[in-house]
Amino acid sequence: MSKAVLISIRPKWCELIASGKKTIEVRKTAPKIETPFKCYIYCTKEGRGVGEIPYRHFYQAPDGARHFIGGTVIGEFMCDKMFKFSTRVYLGDEQEKSDDEIVSKSCVPRQELRAYEGSHFGIYGWHISDLKIYDTPKRYVSAIYKGSCQDPTFEIKRPPQSWCYLEAQT
Repeated sequence: MSKAVLISIRPKWCELIASGKKTIEVRKTAPKIETPFKCYIYCTKEGRGVGEIPYRHFYQAPDGARHFIGGTVIGEFMCDKMFKFSTRVYLGDEQEKSDDEIVSKSCVPRQELRAYEGSHFGIYGWHISDLKIYDTPKRYVSAIYKGSCQDPTFEIKRPPQSWCYLEAQT
């Protein structure tokens, strides 16, 4: 097994990732592992559809739209590139993408990125590639994944607030 990451993502961003529109996930921190690495996507419970249909990814809204069910691991992707950028200051060689491209591929409006960056000097773009959305979501994180930053034998009983290390499942 190799190092991987379990990343918590809100339902609205999961929908954009699954549709292929969102190809950059933005975080304040980055794992200390080399790219490429596998990321398992945990769709958080906040928002619409929480627990309404326990064994499917989506529920059908009255307007016909499909929305993710929160509280499940819905898929995985490879993070093949990672880069640091700032919404305020150009970071030289570390900034591989133009601001416009980052805003477009992250699907996050520029003012929201600035607010998210806050007092940090730079935030990280995680490039999403080789996306796989599972046919059946993995409902219980603790039954599937083991590992953490501190202790690789620790069973994850709840998803991380942002992300955590774990061992990639084969």
